[in-house]
Amino acid sequence: MIKVENVSFSYDKKNTIISNINFSINDGETVGLIGANGAGKSTILKLLVGLELNTQGEITIDDLKVQKDNLTKIRQKIGYVFQDPDNQLFMPTVYEDVAFAPKNYKFSPEEVHKRTIESLQKVGIEELKDKPIFQLSGGQKKLVTIATVLSMEPDILIFDEPTIALDPKNRRKFIYLVQALKGTKIIASHDLDLIYDTCSKVILIANGKIIAQGQTKTILEDKDLLENNGLELPLSLSKR
Repeated sequence: MIKVENVSFSYDKKNTIISNINFSINDGETVGLIGANGAGKSTILKLLVGLELNTQGEITIDDLKVQKDNLTKIRQKIGYVFQDPDNQLFMPTVYEDVAFAPKNYKFSPEEVHKRTIESLQKVGIEELKDKPIFQLSGGQKKLVTIATVLSMEPDILIFDEPTIALDPKNRRKFIYLVQALKGTKIIASHDLDLIYDTCSKVILIANGKIIAQGQTKTILEDKDLLENNGLELPLSLSKR
């Protein structure tokens, strides 16, 4: 269970980025966070994992308050895939990057190897395991960042614009992966077709406020609601 209660946030204590938002996400739900550029989607994701802590209100992850002394426990529960892979990848090779977190948490060498290979297989890039990171395409880097998160088998997965830089084949592969993965998933994206295909619930953000939240079909088929908040119908719906 994730609970966000009366949360506001500002980077400089002057310009409010997030304003008095409230929502909850139940275990096992896949939730889409949508909104135009600058709406506050990425900031909300950062608040959930404690990358930003100067908030008003309260955020709890499985009854743990998101505060400094709980961050280690919270980050064991949450896997966060950054929008820009270069902010997440730092080891020389693909294998070393995916293996880093299990090694850091002192798993046995056998368990580290098992988790690394299984994570690479889940995203379909096992053949890249020995490749240097700097030789990867943008799409390949994105898939590696997903594998690095899966290696820790988190209860909650957070994706920030996961289909950016993915070609159509790998985008479809990602959708199948999200649909198959167990646990709670939160996806912030402009790709409303991705949200429509993977999420049971949607939270619409505009100017740091929640404008609407509810069933995916209800929100993503509301043309006026989307257009009034800088979005358009998913492509698959606009063609009907």
